[in-house]
Amino acid sequence: MKIRMLLCAEHINPVFFRAVSDGKAIGTVFSPTEIAFQGQVLKPIDHKLILGERFKIGYSGNQWHIEYLSDIDRHRRHEQAAKNVAEQEANAKADQEKSLAFWAQYDIPIAFVVEIKEVLSGLQVNGNGCGMKRNTVTHIYCLSDFSDKRLVRSANTFLCSPVKARYGGDWTGTLGEGLTVPYVPIISCKECLKKMEKWKIGKSYIKQ
Repeated sequence: MKIRMLLCAEHINPVFFRAVSDGKAIGTVFSPTEIAFQGQVLKPIDHKLILGERFKIGYSGNQWHIEYLSDIDRHRRHEQAAKNVAEQEANAKADQEKSLAFWAQYDIPIAFVVEIKEVLSGLQVNGNGCGMKRNTVTHIYCLSDFSDKRLVRSANTFLCSPVKARYGGDWTGTLGEGLTVPYVPIISCKECLKKMEKWKIGKSYIKQ
């Protein structure tokens, strides 16, 4: 909030005016009825000042005013928060559009969900502290037994490999948490993508 002020002087100190123009006329309120900066005294027109508040003097619309720095910081935080929300919404929309385009390529013949592998390294220094590494990848997680030529998977196993030691690396054997987006995430596991290639629309597969 801008508090209108009356400049109590016939002549303006050039140093004072330059500081105001540069946004550097900053001080602390020591009296509820006036402030002083660079030898110039300003008095509030319709407000009492708050003792101890830091202020910045400004001039606009032929009117002197002050703003409390706490109000300026609060306004900036609100603006940044609104900007962050807008960016998150835009990113979520873009991710959802990418997801729709990605899954439109496939006709998956198995019941599945998209999951991540909780890895021990995700609990270490370079992790997020919740069992996920910063470069966590997404996988196809089979919900039922499946057999397609030489590709055989049991329920509750990953498409990339049911063998922990082969592709699971340091997988703990449990699923991670964090896939809370309102759409089906894109698969990023290279081995899952390789096995999914045969299920791209336009390519044939034989389910046994």
